[in-house]
Amino acid sequence: MRPNTLKTRIFLDGGDPKETQEIIHLLGFLDGQTTNPTLLSRNPYAKDRFEKGERFTKQEILDFYKQVVQKISSLIPQGSISIEVYADKNTTTEDMIMWCLIR
Repeated sequence: MRPNTLKTRIFLDGGDPKETQEIIHLLGFLDGQTTNPTLLSRNPYAKDRFEKGERFTKQEILDFYKQVVQKISSLIPQGSISIEVYADKNTTTEDMIMWCLIR
């Protein structure tokens, strides 16, 4: 349970839902989490694939990112989840919003 006297919001930077669960267990709460492709690459599943020389297809990485964000969101249902979106000059607003909707 979040202490009523705490004025600071507590966020975790990470891409592993198990880590999120550990922090919630230790603190008793979490206000939110930020994640991005670099943090996701440190997820044990992704790390294991990379170490074996296995690559993700574009669809696999999108599906994996979506799955991780959905799991984190379910662990912090009242919290904020920040998702980094890579974009270039050809990325449309709709493409960026699509990333926000995977939550």
